[in-house]
Amino acid sequence: MVLTSIDFGRLPDLSSNSYTIAVKVAIYPSQNGYGHTQRMISIAQHLICSPRISGINLYLSKSNLPIFANSLKEFGIQAFVATHPNKESEGPWVENVNKSRIETFNEELTICDTIIWPISNSNKSILFANFLWEDYWDYQDSDSKVPFKKYETANARRINGTITYGNACFVTSSVSGSANFTSIPVIDYWGYRLQKGDNGDIRGDAFEVSISLGGTGDMFENVKNALHPMDLKWLPSRTAIEESRKKKSKLIMIARAGVSTISECVSAGVPIICLFDSSDPELSGNAETVATYGWGLAIDVNSGNLMQDVQFAINDIRENYKGFRGRLTSEPVISSKYLAHMMIAEGCN
Repeated sequence: MVLTSIDFGRLPDLSSNSYTIAVKVAIYPSQNGYGHTQRMISIAQHLICSPRISGINLYLSKSNLPIFANSLKEFGIQAFVATHPNKESEGPWVENVNKSRIETFNEELTICDTIIWPISNSNKSILFANFLWEDYWDYQDSDSKVPFKKYETANARRINGTITYGNACFVTSSVSGSANFTSIPVIDYWGYRLQKGDNGDIRGDAFEVSISLGGTGDMFENVKNALHPMDLKWLPSRTAIEESRKKKSKLIMIARAGVSTISECVSAGVPIICLFDSSDPELSGNAETVATYGWGLAIDVNSGNLMQDVQFAINDIRENYKGFRGRLTSEPVISSKYLAHMMIAEGCN
C-alpha cells in the first residue's frame, strides 16, 4: 500500500468521541540514542489526545528514562524501564522480555520503533521503522563476512502479519512486498513545512555550513579531529535549521547519516552531506538513499582524505543549491499528528 495526498482526508478525527472502545498502548522506541525516543514522544502526544486511547505506557532504557520521564507526565504518559525479568541489568532488546509486564498492564496495542521483539508479546502490533536495516542485527552478531544486502531476510519474515509503516525511500523490497506494509512520506516531526506557516524561504546569497554528529563514539571523534581546521558551525541539526530559517539564509548540513537528521533536512529543505562508515550497513543505506534521491551527497568517513572530500561536497552543493533544494521541497511530507491518525485508524479497530 502506498499512501498519497489523495488519502489524507480519509482518517478519523483524533478528537472524535463516536467510538466507545478505548485501548491501552505500549510504545517501545529503539534505545539507539535520543532521536528514536523524541520521535515516538511526538507521536504519543497526539495519540493520548484521542478518546480511542485509554492510556500510554512508554518503555525506555535506563539511560533515557530520567531524561524524558518528567516531560511525559505532563501529557499523562507513563514511562517505565524495559528490563529483563530474570536479571537486574539493563536488557531491553532481548527476546520475550516484558511479557509479564505487558500482561499486567493489559495493553491491547504495541507500537514499536525499529525494534521487533515486543511484537510477539502483543495481540496487535504496529511496527514503525527505517527498514534498510532489515537484518542489521543478524549481520552484526554473525561471524560471516557476507555483505549486508545479500543476507536472508529473517527480520522481514518475523514481521509478517504486523501492521507496518515505513518510508518508500528507506525500505527493502522484501519488506515493502508485505501486504501489511504501508509506505508513508517523510515525517515532518517538528513542523518545518507543515506547521510553521512558511517553506523556509531564503533571501540573499549567504551560505552557512553546520555539522551535527551527535557526540559519542569513534566516528564522532575521528570526524571532529579531521574537520577541525574547517570553518564549520558545530550545532545540533534542529538548532542549525531553526537559526537559518530565522535568518532566511542558505544552509548546508553535514551530519551522520541517521534517519532522524535526514528527515529534518528533507522537511526543512536543507541539502545534507551524509557522513557514513562503510562498515555500518544502516548508515551506508541511508547515505545511499540521500545521494540517489538528490537530497544531498554521501561521504565515507574512511575515504582517506575526509576534509578534502567534505570541501568538494560543500562546493558542489553551493554551485547546485537550487537543484538540491528543489528536490527536497518537492518531496512529500506528513506530520506526526497524521501518523497518529493512521495508527489509531488501523490499531484501534
